Amino acid sequence: MQTIKNVYLVDDDQDDRIIFAEVLREVSQAVNLREITGGEELCNILNDNPEPMPDVIFLNINMPVKNGFECLQEIRSRNDQLRDIKIIMYSTSQNPDSIYTALELGADFYAVKPADVASLRSLLEKVMTSNIFNDTSSFVLR
Repeated sequence: MQTIKNVYLVDDDQDDRIIFAEVLREVSQAVNLREITGGEELCNILNDNPEPMPDVIFLNINMPVKNGFECLQEIRSRNDQLRDIKIIMYSTSQNPDSIYTALELGADFYAVKPADVASLRSLLEKVMTSNIFNDTSSFVLR
């Protein structure tokens, strides 16, 4: 089982970041969460080779300036270890086209943002305590 310790959440919605952070702390105390407000900021951070590197990135799709798909494409086109970071697209959209695009661009998983705290807790428990990255039977996390 992989131990996830360094999590990046990239989302321009402050309320979503606050709720995510609170629930993540409930799920796991041994996690470092870095909150990032947009895609351009994420790419700038990754270009500076941050320490520690993220184990997983939750990447929202709909953000101004640089959206999640553009970030995903930029990360996967790199020629260094960053291209292999686990990325979960994290969006309210259940549109099959969005899911297909995420898969085509190299996302590891696609998570539909839960509508309530209990569902978010369940999603984060699944990500933080399971071996989902070795089980590709389901690309969409709910």
